[in-house]
Amino acid sequence: MGKEAWSLSTPTFPTPSGLPKISNDWLKLSPPAGLPTLRKKSRDAFFGNWNAPDHSCIVTAGAKAAIFSILSAAFPMRSAIIIPQPAWPSYIDLCSAVGAVPIFFDTSYDDFTIDYSALDDLVESSGAKAILMANPCNPTGRILSASELTTLVEICDRRGVFLILDQSFSNIIFDKAVWKTAVIPAFEKLVLIDSFSKNYLMQGARVGSALLPNHLVAKTVTNHQNLISAAPTPGQYLALWALQQDERMPDLLEQRQMASEFILEMGWSAYPQQGTFYFFPKVPNLPNFQSFAEAQGVFLLSGKVFGANYCNHFRLCFGKPVSELSLIFSRLLEGTH
Repeated sequence: MGKEAWSLSTPTFPTPSGLPKISNDWLKLSPPAGLPTLRKKSRDAFFGNWNAPDHSCIVTAGAKAAIFSILSAAFPMRSAIIIPQPAWPSYIDLCSAVGAVPIFFDTSYDDFTIDYSALDDLVESSGAKAILMANPCNPTGRILSASELTTLVEICDRRGVFLILDQSFSNIIFDKAVWKTAVIPAFEKLVLIDSFSKNYLMQGARVGSALLPNHLVAKTVTNHQNLISAAPTPGQYLALWALQQDERMPDLLEQRQMASEFILEMGWSAYPQQGTFYFFPKVPNLPNFQSFAEAQGVFLLSGKVFGANYCNHFRLCFGKPVSELSLIFSRLLEGTH
């Protein structure tokens, strides 16, 4: 009790500057699909590079509420949803919450690439209704290339299944060339989800956005409305302010380099992440290192929560001030060298 402790899995966000003044409008319930101005601006900000004339943008109470409402609107109970792993564990919980059945598909153990032939076979054999995954990936930071997206769409189109892409780290990108070209023309069963939480330093405001086929909008909005009425109006006005001020996460280039050097000095291997503020290093004996780290007051999140076959990895978050990250790494290095 009373000892300092740090999480190496979660971010420490900077404090936004010059927050707007609250008005009476902030206390009114917004339209179920979100404030019209925010719907337009978030579509431009998050989905403007997608050619999707038959899709509409709605505002939700964060990415989780978006995924829940879409899954419950699009699929009957007991529908199989394929989740390539490692993956954000909330996907599993969300599938369970709507009565869907998560089907796990492991990517390559070292570089997290996808065997698309095997994925295609699984879609067919499982009778899956959708593939749900993040781009960039949480926790690996890997970005799907344009050719990979094309292959995914070909599989989904041929098998008649949805492709649900959660791009909640769309503004935290390091390989900008790959990200810029990682778009394809939208198809009928494409759903995109994004979030203000990480991209605009608004974790507690609970505001997300989704681009979905027009035929799904009414039922998705109804389900979201029954869940939470509408995204919190104060959060929506803060999101508008953040877009206008371009109040984003700092570039984190120095922190990313520090984390990369720390991983190298520890003698670990890690995918050279392209987006998000995470590395996913592989550690020879993670339980031992985890116990050592906790003795130093540093707590880790084991990779096993992202997939059973990744128990020798952990999620390393470098989305922190340089001073905090330097202190954490110094404590860990001093005890191991």
